Amino acid sequence: MKQCPTVPSLYAQNLTRSCVAFCDIGWFGLNTTRICTQSCPSPYYADPSTTFCELKCFVGADRFADNVSRSCVTNCPNYTDPITNMPVITYEDNSTKTCVLKCPFFPSLYGFNATNACIEDCPAGTFGDNDTRLCLDKCFFNVVFNGVKKYTWADSATGYCMKDCTKGSFADNFTVECRPSCSEGTFAENSTWRCVYMCPVNPISFAKTSTRQCVSQCDVGYFGD
Repeated sequence: MKQCPTVPSLYAQNLTRSCVAFCDIGWFGLNTTRICTQSCPSPYYADPSTTFCELKCFVGADRFADNVSRSCVTNCPNYTDPITNMPVITYEDNSTKTCVLKCPFFPSLYGFNATNACIEDCPAGTFGDNDTRLCLDKCFFNVVFNGVKKYTWADSATGYCMKDCTKGSFADNFTVECRPSCSEGTFAENSTWRCVYMCPVNPISFAKTSTRQCVSQCDVGYFGD
């Protein structure tokens, strides 16, 4: 017999040189060849829940398809890239039950390094970055990303890294945050919601040092220069 039968469904177990209904522990039945294998070929994943090579991991077991090991894992692992020798983090994507390098836009999820999971809302003190799909302790500012300089500010009101702060807060380049008031030496400018070193001339405004704001008219006893 060259191949174990499909009816009844049997698989060749090389250790015993016999056709078996279920492979030994650590081995997985591959339907295309009717053999028991220790590693499943792409596009299959070794699923300990079913003991077969599966196209998708069994949902009820809460496992994730890992493309590197070609297996269904309970926790998505970190790797070292064999070429660059750099660490590679994978994240658990519940929407697809796969280990991913980048969390999806739809549904909107962000990778949290502490748990290797894709989550909807980043924990307090971290901010969701829409380009990398990561929860960051500090937003990218004056950093080249995909060949373009990136400027974003951490917005506590939304929990995201923002290219423009929400109204009522100002983009502060010193702290790289959206803040209700600006750092010393800069002034809150209402038309752009940014902290500036010099208030704009169009529309004309003046720097009020006591409040660190750009104002359209100086207080009584003070004169715009």
